Amino acid sequence: MKKLLFFLGIILFFINGFSQIKGIVLDINTKNPIPYANISIKDSNYGITSDSKGEFIINSDSLNFTIILSSIGYEKKNFEVKHSEIEIFLQPKTYDLPEILVKAQEKKKFVINSLKRKHSNHSFACSGLSWIPSKFFEYKRNYAETPYISSIKILVHSEINGAKFNIRLLSANEYGEPQEEIFNENIFAYASKHKKSVTVNLANKMIRFPEKGLFVALEWLVIDENLHKYSYTIRGSKEKLEGKSYEPKFSVFPSQNDDFIWIYSGGKWRKSKTFSQNDLAIELTLSN
Repeated sequence: MKKLLFFLGIILFFINGFSQIKGIVLDINTKNPIPYANISIKDSNYGITSDSKGEFIINSDSLNFTIILSSIGYEKKNFEVKHSEIEIFLQPKTYDLPEILVKAQEKKKFVINSLKRKHSNHSFACSGLSWIPSKFFEYKRNYAETPYISSIKILVHSEINGAKFNIRLLSANEYGEPQEEIFNENIFAYASKHKKSVTVNLANKMIRFPEKGLFVALEWLVIDENLHKYSYTIRGSKEKLEGKSYEPKFSVFPSQNDDFIWIYSGGKWRKSKTFSQNDLAIELTLSN
């Protein structure tokens, strides 16, 4: 009888100590759902993504913690979780976009960090944490002749077709840190199982390369559509283990310098020593 009560106590402990928080992210003005918002638990590596309906689930052992929501086109928000069902409203962000003067002129193009004939056997992968790695591009004076970002090419590897991810473009502040998003829309890209690269055409967006430098950030969407399950074994063992990843994987090359790579996790950007020897395989094409 004592053993039975002991095991019942353990079961009740786990039932009472485990909470599933269900939430939805909404536009404060339209009340429409906000899909693919990045949701991080403050000061942790844990993060998820809202789905196409703006909904998300967090498994937690308490109801007293803070989440940080980040979505392109909206102000970042800290939200204290105190209930198991929550609605979170985000405020649309106002962007000061420069005036664009369109002139009839011959098109010029300039390629930065060419990936032509390059391939990599190494990559960054996502096992379920919504962290965002980025690559920094320094501004150079000769970019003034071709000031607009015409296209972005990224080397990838995907185990599924149509793996969806988001591209964020940010300017650098005076300390060389990622700061303001320079484009107020999500830039979605799709990786194919049989192609090793993705190219996104931005020629009609007229996005100007910031004079303080540009961060191109690649955001995994931790959603069911991107989930890839697989089995594997450890050397010396025949036991099959189950693994999962959220596709695609982003190819990297050995870093050419000692700069740290910037990672977004826990609701803020930080330098990462872990990934400092790697450089994301991203090519920019500029045009006038």
